Amino acid sequence: MTDGGAKPKVGRRKAETPSVKMRDFKNWIAKVADPFWKKTFEELQSLSPDYPHDVSQMPHNVKKNRYNKIYAFDRTRVKTPMNERDDTKNYINANYIDGFNHKHEYIATQGPLKNTLNDFWRMVWEHDSKVIVMLSGIQEKQKQKVFRYWPRYVGDTMEYGKIAVKMTYAGQVNKYITRIFTMKKGQEERQVHVYFMPGWEEFDANMSTETLIDVIKKIRIQINTSPQAPVIVHCSSGLGRTGTFIALDYLQQWVKTHGLDDEVSVSGFVLQMRHDRGGMVQTWLQYRLVHWTLNKMIQKKIAGEPATADHVYRDTSIEPDQEDIKRKSY
Repeated sequence: MTDGGAKPKVGRRKAETPSVKMRDFKNWIAKVADPFWKKTFEELQSLSPDYPHDVSQMPHNVKKNRYNKIYAFDRTRVKTPMNERDDTKNYINANYIDGFNHKHEYIATQGPLKNTLNDFWRMVWEHDSKVIVMLSGIQEKQKQKVFRYWPRYVGDTMEYGKIAVKMTYAGQVNKYITRIFTMKKGQEERQVHVYFMPGWEEFDANMSTETLIDVIKKIRIQINTSPQAPVIVHCSSGLGRTGTFIALDYLQQWVKTHGLDDEVSVSGFVLQMRHDRGGMVQTWLQYRLVHWTLNKMIQKKIAGEPATADHVYRDTSIEPDQEDIKRKSY
């Protein structure tokens, strides 16, 4: 079996959300209400492609999908290991997403399952990813959304196949938690940062625009230390919160590098993502949140506020001391 296939025909119509000059965005968004967002989101849904996803439906791979109807398109799916030609061994529910800076800037994936932990860490290792963004809690409303894929305590090590993972740091800064891990395979060691934004509810948009902008700025600085390594982003399904985060990270860079007379289109980028992974940005509430947050980014630019935080930092004042390491779970 080979991945790929011709692009499906998605029609000539465009979603009704217009391209708007940045300097006019505030006035434009003030005139629209919820019926508009619902309508344009439905139109976006109708324009979204559905590419072949045969590999995800192979009997050996079905159990690797967290949800029955959420799968990885064959044409953009991540293979792990990358040189493995057997589709029963190289499948993981993850897709490459093209970004602002380069192709395959992101990997959008579902929250790991118990039976995909080794695959997940192998993906991190083989792509030499330095940043993982986690947008879902392990449990939400008494339902498991992500299987814990890291050692519970700072200082502990767990093995995932041939990869040993040690948590070397955990702490909270403002609205997000940072965990730092050392991965070891054979004699080689690498480091990866995991950023977790707690409290973002599934299918919802209950995050403030200020919080999103602040967290994305700081994570982007860490990403830029290894700009060619793909950023792994996941929630539970790898669609809603994942798509929203990637859209905002992309748009933050777009706003930074464009002039106020340049036109921006949220629907254009969301549709672009959906050619890489179906269903990105899952609800009209999330779609509206992208627009609201983009507006805040633009107003900050107009006001002359800095586009990025000054530096990557961690709050060592709350870093667990050695006596507390074995008692405090992260």
